[in-house]
Amino acid sequence: MQFPLAMLGDSLNTYPQVSVNLLDSLKDQMFNYGINRFSKNSMQTKLGTLISAWNVLKHFYPYHQETNNNWEDTLISLIKKSKKYDTGDLLKMMLSQLNDGHGRIEGIPPDTTKNFFLPICFQSIGNQTVITAVGNDSLKHLKYSIILEINDSKIENLLKTKAQFLTGARFETRLKDAVQYLLLRKSDSIVKFKVKSLNNEISTVSLKSNLSLQEFFKFYPQEKKSEVIRFINDEITYIDFEQITYKQFTENLDAIMKSNSLIIDSRSTVGNDASKILRHLIQSEDTIQWFFVPEIIIPDYKDPHYFDNSGWGIEPHERFFTGSIYYLIDSD
Repeated sequence: MQFPLAMLGDSLNTYPQVSVNLLDSLKDQMFNYGINRFSKNSMQTKLGTLISAWNVLKHFYPYHQETNNNWEDTLISLIKKSKKYDTGDLLKMMLSQLNDGHGRIEGIPPDTTKNFFLPICFQSIGNQTVITAVGNDSLKHLKYSIILEINDSKIENLLKTKAQFLTGARFETRLKDAVQYLLLRKSDSIVKFKVKSLNNEISTVSLKSNLSLQEFFKFYPQEKKSEVIRFINDEITYIDFEQITYKQFTENLDAIMKSNSLIIDSRSTVGNDASKILRHLIQSEDTIQWFFVPEIIIPDYKDPHYFDNSGWGIEPHERFFTGSIYYLIDSD
């Protein structure tokens, strides 16, 4: 049995037919209502966007149990902050709560007013923010100084504030990423720094942000890639696990096997051939499962079922290393 959902008056229109002019007028009113009434940062837009995004992530993001946060509390907290922050920042803060570096917010126009750089470069080293390069000789005394404050605000507080808008698996990672956002300023802004020199002398210096991106990169410290493999002596071999290829590894395999110890540098990431090389570094089959795909059956993410559990799943090569192996990894 079929039931019509509309009563057709003719081949093009439903019944009763209406005036085309009246219909066009109604469409114009509907279209202009939203545009004229709500801006992208009106309270209605903020709350509507927050609630929509929150619902999507609540029902379709699969790793809430691993993040250990209360997703209901996240929404309440962001609603309370909605008067202070714009729509884009609220969405960034929501995504940050997932502790997942794969997420990002797109379509938000960048702040074009902040596109000038300071005549210094600073980076996160350990738990300190260090000036690693300067733009001219008059500032060379600042090189390697530790930044304590910027515009009378403690550097650690500034980084924590910025990190809440960034994504990453760990908050410590987001703190490191936050440093780069403190380099960009409005044109000719005067920024006051409180620094501690290598001699532990504390001083204050004011700098102007008036450098273009091209001017900034002229003195920006470029990362120096280490040798992919280095035989420190007859007993110790260093291997850059990010850069080395399997071909380079096997070409040096005889010399590697003669070493007593290997230093495997995997501080940033591992290269594409890592799984092949690992076969020479393990002595028994790797059966550890660390990748889990959750299937949600019970509402509210209770007792998720995991399937497709997997890991590296590699077996040792017939020529495997039997000496000591030391892995260098990031602190966070």
